[in-house]
Amino acid sequence: MKKPITYILFLVFCFTFIISTYKADSCNYKEQAALNKEANNVKLNYEVITLTLPDGYKFTEDGIVDSNGNDVTKEYFEYYNGKYIKISVTNLPENFYFKIDDAEIIKENNNKDTYDYNDKKDGVIELETHNLEKYKNLKFSIYTNDCGGKRVLDKYLKLPRSNQFHGMALCEDIKDYKYCQEYLFSNVSTETILKKINQYRESLEEKETIKNDNKINWQKVVIYAGIGVAICGIVILVTIVIIRKLRAKRI
Repeated sequence: MKKPITYILFLVFCFTFIISTYKADSCNYKEQAALNKEANNVKLNYEVITLTLPDGYKFTEDGIVDSNGNDVTKEYFEYYNGKYIKISVTNLPENFYFKIDDAEIIKENNNKDTYDYNDKKDGVIELETHNLEKYKNLKFSIYTNDCGGKRVLDKYLKLPRSNQFHGMALCEDIKDYKYCQEYLFSNVSTETILKKINQYRESLEEKETIKNDNKINWQKVVIYAGIGVAICGIVILVTIVIIRKLRAKRI
């Protein structure tokens, strides 16, 4: 008799354990909706920061030197890029954390891929990336410490790349054209960008030619209309004179 009772107690224990584990690792609909709402309030932003060397510091053929001529290249090496992107995460609740999956950005931020409420400074979690040569759609996977560490949702932040053609003569008079703007939100090739810019310039020149042609055509219409009116006037005058002469002869 002892063995059946032992088996029954063991099964009851296992069942209780499974149920309690399931409850700890799952959320009901109401709890899930509340978590989604909190996660949706997390804000992602970026800012492109321009790096400027301190007064007296300068770039040389051998590196960067300070006002006393000391080599400070190692300390200011990132200034060669001239710019970097500062990523800001706000409104992260205390019971949430997030992960990023971009290996390059992880490496740039002390090999850290997971951030939580304790990483905030003045209410903001900040990351950096100094690579503006490639467009990225950075993924943030947001988790909760509730419901067994459940992943609630994913959010994305688009990080631009620098446009090498911005500021060049090729783009001087078409700065608002999307492929001439300072930053691009795609990884289209340099060759394609150059091709698109040239095609756009050609289309503008074609429109200008058509506009000038239309202007010239209207000028011709006005001239021809003026000539026509003048001829009609002359014909009318000649007709009036002839009629008057004919009437005078009858008298």
